[in-house]
This record gives sequence, structure tokens and C-alpha cells, in this order.
Amino acid sequence: MKKYNIFAGNFGSGKTEISVNTALYGAKKYGSAMLVDMDLINPYFKSSSQKELLSENGVELVSPGFAGTQYDTPSLSPRMYSAFDSDKKFLVFDSGGDPDGATVLGILAERFKKVWDETEFFMVINAKRPMQETPEDIIDLLHEIEDCSRMKITALINNTNLAKATDRQCLIEGAEIVREVSKRTGLPIRYHAVMPELIEENKDVLYDAEILPVTLHLRPEWFDLFA
Repeated sequence: MKKYNIFAGNFGSGKTEISVNTALYGAKKYGSAMLVDMDLINPYFKSSSQKELLSENGVELVSPGFAGTQYDTPSLSPRMYSAFDSDKKFLVFDSGGDPDGATVLGILAERFKKVWDETEFFMVINAKRPMQETPEDIIDLLHEIEDCSRMKITALINNTNLAKATDRQCLIEGAEIVREVSKRTGLPIRYHAVMPELIEENKDVLYDAEILPVTLHLRPEWFDLFA
């Protein structure tokens, strides 16, 4: 990954889980990292909900205003601009899901363009979620995100999963859909994101990109009671 790493994707894509995992990875590799939570759309599964975990592992968190309080009208923190002057070697931007979230990201478009050579703009895809189940749906969303953010996606992350119900067939089907998106758009698949316990037995079906281990930090245990 590069110095500046932007993660976008529709609701349910897992972009926030990947943002948290990636920030923790960056802090481990470089000694520290910064995660800028720009998600004003989804009040649940936010990077800011993992403030303690991130802080304990050397990740500086920039949260939306009112995050973690009783107020329900979030706003972007002016500190997000400080990311571009930070001495951190690794920065993660959780941009918020769907085109509405990408519009918020567009506020920083001119800043990113000045450091574009050091920037990777990932679209995170979970082909088992609504509006992400076909290449056509995914490509339409990709173009909407690009238009709203005023930036071009540079790479794809296949994060197809059904949480703890994920099996080999799920991974095979998701990889094929994302490969078709890659073929049609010309964008590379940079990573296949997989829970650590599934990596070894499924390397053969995730052969065409680096495997990104993803630990589920944001999913409450009670979710799986209904799986």
C-alpha cells in the first residue's frame, strides 16, 4: 500500500473493517499510523467505534464531530486536513459508503491530487451484499463514487464474505465476480480480503492478488446468533 490509502464501497462492503485492519497493520509496520473516519452516513460499524483498540496499537484516530457522544448530527473534523501535514508514514481514510459518502470525500479531492503519486483509492467489494451482486451493479456504483468524489478509483479489493458463514464456494463466486469487474474496467485486483482461518485452504482460488488477512473487530458477537 501507499502512504495515503482511501477505502470506499457500498454499505455492507466491509470497507470500515478493512480500514481498521489496515490502520493496525500500518501502525505495526511503521510504528504509528493515522485513520481518518469520514463516514457521516452510517451511524453503525464506524471506525470511530474502535477508538480504544486503535489508540492502544499506535493509531491516531480523527473522528467526525460528535462521534461517541449523545448528539446524532456528525460533522467532519477540521483535523482531517492535518493528515496531509502529518509526519505519519501511513494514513487510512474511511470515506463512507456509497455515492453520498463519496461526496464527503470530494471535499479533500484537491488535497489528494497534490499527493496522487502516493495515494491508492480502493473500491471494496462484497459480492454477497445488495447492489454488489453483479459486475454491472458494481461498475455502476464505481462510476458514481468516482463522479461524487471527483477522483478515480485505482484498484479493487475483493472482500466477498458472509462473516462467519463464509465458505469456499462463497470465496470462489465472489472472486469470479470481482475478476469480471477488473476485466471490464481495467482496474487491478490489489487484494483478496479473507479472515485468517480461511486463508490456507483457499489460497488456490485467490491466486491472482495478494491476500489481506482481516480480523472482525466491528461485528458484534450477537449478530452471529441469527446467521
